[in-house]
Amino acid sequence: MSDGEPALEIEHLSTLRGRVQVLWDVSLRVERGETVAIVGPNGAGKTTLVGSITGLIPPKAGRVRIGGADVTGLSPERLATRGVALVPERRGIFAPLTVRENLQMGAYARRAPRAVLAADLEGVFELFPALRRYRDTIAGSLSGGEQQMVAIGRALMAKPDLLLLDEPSLGLAPKVRAENFGALARLAERGVTIVLVEQNLRLAARICSRAYLMQRGRIVGTETADELARSARSVYLAARP
Repeated sequence: MSDGEPALEIEHLSTLRGRVQVLWDVSLRVERGETVAIVGPNGAGKTTLVGSITGLIPPKAGRVRIGGADVTGLSPERLATRGVALVPERRGIFAPLTVRENLQMGAYARRAPRAVLAADLEGVFELFPALRRYRDTIAGSLSGGEQQMVAIGRALMAKPDLLLLDEPSLGLAPKVRAENFGALARLAERGVTIVLVEQNLRLAARICSRAYLMQRGRIVGTETADELARSARSVYLAARP
């Protein structure tokens, strides 16, 4: 990324899924080192927005810039080489592989020496101590919360400049959810740029500096973390048809 440029900038993005337009003129900006949430109800277009950023769903119109460079429509593989990592909704781990093998897959786009990769792996184990115990365990046998740790750790092995997470609290027990968000808070403190897509406004408010509110494929407002934590928008977002 170029110094002085935002980590992520989206301008007037519109995206179709099939023949249905899902995103309408979406614009947002995330500075380097920021943690920004994108919140809204089911069907708001949050996952489609993540797909448009990461190259999974090419947009119909608009621009996506990473570190000042126009990456609109680039493939996920090319974006990985530019420092973009995604933790997808429902994790998307390689269930037949071990935890260690899943984590190592996250570094596939890098050409780092073995010693460097070993140090990065150790860093993931320090962030998620449970994974150290399970490093040689088949990942598909782990609990949902542990699999989410694997998915986050795999993304971190790419040493991303921009980390995107799509609904990381989905389906998790409160205790494990709190542990995982604690790890994300530590990453934010280290200056990792994070874009967090989340329905749980209170969880998002714990780690984000501000949030974009989505409704029906559009950005309908912004709030600071404090505003989000006490916001009546949670009722508004859930209640609107």
